[in-house]
Amino acid sequence: MNPNSNSNIAAILNIQCRKGDTFERQFTFTDEDGVAIDLSSYTVVLTVKDAAGSTILTISGGDWSGTPSAGQLTATKSATTMGAVAAGTYNYDLQATVGTSKVTWLAGKFIVDAEVTTA
Repeated sequence: MNPNSNSNIAAILNIQCRKGDTFERQFTFTDEDGVAIDLSSYTVVLTVKDAAGSTILTISGGDWSGTPSAGQLTATKSATTMGAVAAGTYNYDLQATVGTSKVTWLAGKFIVDAEVTTA
């Protein structure tokens, strides 16, 4: 019997963006065989937190677009919203919920680079 068990399936993916720019990232979710996951029934939330555990940014609901039936989602936040996020390195995870099942699919660093041009 193996005394070790790991149910953490989250892939590590660091995300880098720039303060004050429109944030837009496309994600494609597939199963272990490379087949697109139909996300039509899923609720997907990406949460960014600082080291103290305070929420810095949440991407949920209307922040997502794309083709859920093909496993494709695009996260978008406005330049105004991203302008309010301080430059720095944060932690994030992306959780998908269907019915009563919740799974963290992605996690990693969420890096916000300082902007140079503020106009």
